[in-house]
Amino acid sequence: MSGTTACAACGAALTGRKTLWEYKGESFWLCATCAALPMERRYALLKSEIRRVDQEAKDRAAAQVQYRSDIREEQLEPLLVHAFLDLIWERKAAGKLELVATMETIAAWLSDRTRLPVKAQHVQYLTLALRDGLVISVGGGGIGRPNSYDTRETEMGIDAFWDQVDAFLLVWKMPNRMSLLQVI
Repeated sequence: MSGTTACAACGAALTGRKTLWEYKGESFWLCATCAALPMERRYALLKSEIRRVDQEAKDRAAAQVQYRSDIREEQLEPLLVHAFLDLIWERKAAGKLELVATMETIAAWLSDRTRLPVKAQHVQYLTLALRDGLVISVGGGGIGRPNSYDTRETEMGIDAFWDQVDAFLLVWKMPNRMSLLQVI
């Protein structure tokens, strides 16, 4: 180590005893005074370096993720909403009163229909938003039991229902939506 290296925390020239401190695989040289500080104080002094290391790790992780190019980001919500409504109407066409299924089952059905990696968490976000957006009604089956889902088309009328769907799609964005576009 050359004599002109500075302490990563305080910037003082490193002479005498030095300590090597690591954070997420990156090494920092500290003077004896900074190395003896409590961990909270040491983190406070190295905050800018820690943020830089964290940002570089985040950038590396983001660079490794590949996204689909056949579906644009703004197509996700309409694709999911219409596929979910189609599921409800198919159950009704089969003579059922409503769609009754677990979120895991609905996720599998939506994945098959949309070719997106839909998970139960996405279905939870979707159904809660559709319920709060007055597009569907949800009946609870209890913990570990299937819920029932029905559109509000009969209550609202066809035109009002589709106006509500259009309004919903104008304002709602799926949380963690980019995970649906990741190439797995």
